[in-house]
Amino acid sequence: TVYGGLIGIACFGPRAVDAFVLPVSIQYWNLWTVKLEKSTELINRCEIQRCQQALLTALSVFLQGTSLQEQAARLPNLPGSNEDTDIDALPHRALEDALGDQLIPLRNEENEYNLCFV
Repeated sequence: TVYGGLIGIACFGPRAVDAFVLPVSIQYWNLWTVKLEKSTELINRCEIQRCQQALLTALSVFLQGTSLQEQAARLPNLPGSNEDTDIDALPHRALEDALGDQLIPLRNEENEYNLCFV
């Protein structure tokens, strides 16, 4: 299954995620988002959400296991990313556009969300 494949690849570490998951991550996320909006069956919605969670898990392995320099070298080349972005823009721009706020807890850097108390 897609879920099992994503979890298995994540177990191999950030290099495996870089090679096999990153190139298709945005396309799969967008596909699952459309399917989730159209699906009315609870089982289908649960399966899609589990796949999305597996993708987030794999992305967290990459984001937490690589330096910002490695991410900057890899992430702007993702399919679906904007080629004419500013050099000072975050390397996560394409992922942030597709995943939104779900990407925030996956990143391994200081931000205001890590410093807030609810």
